[in-house]
Amino acid sequence: MGSRKALYDGSHTRETVDASSNVSARAVIDNALIYRKLRRSVCNDYLSTTSRALVPGGIQAPKDPDSHCFGGQPATPCSAICKKCGSTLRTPSSTTSPLVNHLRSKHHMQYLELQKLTKEKPKPKEKSQQTLLDLTKAKGALSESAKKETTISIASMIARDLQPYEFVENKGFQDLIRHLQPQYKIPHRTTFSRTVIPELYRRTVDSLKTQIASDITKGLESLAFTTDMCTSRANQGYISLTCHYMTQDFAVKAFTLACCYLQESHTAVNIQACLTEIVKEWSLDLGTVPVYVVTDNGRNIRAAVRQMEWIPLQCLGHTLQLAIKDAKEETPVVSSLCKKARALVGHYKHSAQATRRLKDCQKRMELPSIGLTQDVDTRWNSEHAMLSRLVQLRDAVSLEIATSETSVSCLSPNPAAYCRCDYRS
Repeated sequence: MGSRKALYDGSHTRETVDASSNVSARAVIDNALIYRKLRRSVCNDYLSTTSRALVPGGIQAPKDPDSHCFGGQPATPCSAICKKCGSTLRTPSSTTSPLVNHLRSKHHMQYLELQKLTKEKPKPKEKSQQTLLDLTKAKGALSESAKKETTISIASMIARDLQPYEFVENKGFQDLIRHLQPQYKIPHRTTFSRTVIPELYRRTVDSLKTQIASDITKGLESLAFTTDMCTSRANQGYISLTCHYMTQDFAVKAFTLACCYLQESHTAVNIQACLTEIVKEWSLDLGTVPVYVVTDNGRNIRAAVRQMEWIPLQCLGHTLQLAIKDAKEETPVVSSLCKKARALVGHYKHSAQATRRLKDCQKRMELPSIGLTQDVDTRWNSEHAMLSRLVQLRDAVSLEIATSETSVSCLSPNPAAYCRCDYRS
């Protein structure tokens, strides 16, 4: 290849590089351009430090006239006058390279001063917005008392809202605590189950003991207990005891004293022993106040409270429900109607397709977009709610059954004739 040369006029000197060398002409030009930009930046720093920035129309006069080398009133806008030698220098496009080159070639001492000022100029601090974490760190680590208060607050939330202990391991809850208090570390769930919540329970019991004892000492006309038993989904039996009374100031108070796991069989003897132990744990002085106890009509629990020095009362709502149940058993037509209604509602509760078709029928007939209600044995008014909802949606139910292939039967006209009363929720 023939010899080719790259010429660059960056500082009034010509640099020539042979194309046959290891360094390409393009690289030399790129390096020269970088060096030119670097000198421009250095000169701008110097001018901003010693003589203000260069603007079209000449250089503005600084506060101290002796602290710079350029100034005066040039004849053309893009030019500057050297105060040392009086030379007029052109500054095309307001560039400062000619000024730097003039100092380097004519006034070496001022050029060295320029380099010195550039090296000594401190770098500006980067401005950044403080985050919540920075503000928290600036205040220092979280104190032990603050950590304890936060832990107790979480334990109180778990107890009040009946949350499982695993709640503290939920990622959403941990993210919330981390955002509100980055310095706080949530304890393990076993810390809550074995230490924090048991201690919170003991302190709450002590406080209620003092309050109940104080109210009894001041004088109560009577005190009432309610007790009931239930079975969980895990087929575990529990017994509860609540306390109710009215103070001399007519303030009604109610407390749940216990909800205990009853491992033994639900006999009258075991129930009576459990209730006696609960009252003993609360250190209740019941010798000076009449004590009533309200229970359901179960034979075992009625026999248990008869062995105690309490005045037994049966729940009025439960007693009325037993009367209604006996009346239905004596009326076969009503029993048959309720049985068919229960099966009809159960069909829609166990079939997503049937429920969808029923909703379509409701929409076409412009009926309210509501669902059927299933009755529950332990909810005494649920049977009435089930029949009332069937009467309200009887046209849509009849249309869905008539247009679908289902084995469930609709209410026949004859039993329905006995159900012409207006069922209202």
